[in-house]
Amino acid sequence: MEAAEEAERSAKTESMTGLGNRRAFDADVLELERMIGQGAFSDMVVTVIELGGLKQINDNLGHAEGDSLMPALKRRHQGVVEAQ
Repeated sequence: MEAAEEAERSAKTESMTGLGNRRAFDADVLELERMIGQGAFSDMVVTVIELGGLKQINDNLGHAEGDSLMPALKRRHQGVVEAQ
C-alpha cells in the first residue's frame, strides 16, 4: 500500500475498533448522496448509533475504560447486522 493510501486510511479509521471515524462517515454520506442522485439505490438503510453513557464512563472511570468497551460494541453491532 502506498504511503498516501495508508495515510488516507489511517485518517478515516478509529484505531481502537478499526471502524470508520467521523471523517469517514462524512465522506461516505457525500458518496451515498451522489449515488442516490444517480438512482443507484431503490432501498437503503443507514444506522447511526449513539453511545449514551460513554462520556460518563470516560469521565468517571477514565478513557482507557471507555476505550476498552469499543471492541465489544463493534462485535455486537456486527453480529446484529450480519444476522439480518
